[in-house]
Amino acid sequence: MNNETSRRAFFKKLALAIPLAGAAGIIVSSCNDNKNGTNNGTTDKKPADCHDLSGLTPDQMATRKNLNYVEISPVKSKECKICALYIPPAEGSTCGTCTLVPGPIEPLGTCTYFAPKTT
Repeated sequence: MNNETSRRAFFKKLALAIPLAGAAGIIVSSCNDNKNGTNNGTTDKKPADCHDLSGLTPDQMATRKNLNYVEISPVKSKECKICALYIPPAEGSTCGTCTLVPGPIEPLGTCTYFAPKTT
């Protein structure tokens, strides 16, 4: 009986651990994609404008497409500049960045994963 209880407890813990491990992997990979000296599509040197995607890899370009990023939001209440994932531009730049979408981000843009800032 004790052996059966241990087995049951093991499988319950395993059933909880597998989804948590997968979620942790996704979070960690989205936080720091440090290939070729980039961090989520951005480098220390900011592009001259928000249309300069020359520093992005094909995978990063595919991510932008898969997240349905557009430079001008068709819905004003879903613009990047009011999204919780948006990082405002550095001084002297017009485009910001995003914790999810790689590369330069237009403040008036949007994507599928828009999340309004909470006050």
